[in-house]
Amino acid sequence: VLKACHRLGAPVVARGAGTGLSGGAMPHGTGLTLALAKFNRILQVDPLARTARVQCGVRNLAISEAAASHGLYYAPDPSSQIACSIGGNIAENSGGVHCLKYG
Repeated sequence: VLKACHRLGAPVVARGAGTGLSGGAMPHGTGLTLALAKFNRILQVDPLARTARVQCGVRNLAISEAAASHGLYYAPDPSSQIACSIGGNIAENSGGVHCLKYG
């Protein structure tokens, strides 16, 4: 699908949970909206390296819960933590007030 869009010059807009308020995932009138919400698996949590490998549709709350089970804290906390996804956080550079406190 992406190869066809590229060949045709059709714009592709990635869309995750759809909780963003800035319009970052607005569909293009002549393009394709690519829904990524079902890419929602936590692949690995490495407590020693303090990293996680996750798919773009994983909800922030799921990452927070997975980190907590290792005694870690996942700081980003947008107001829509229950619904928003890591992919949207990265795409929109969102983090919430906890990032001010914890970095």
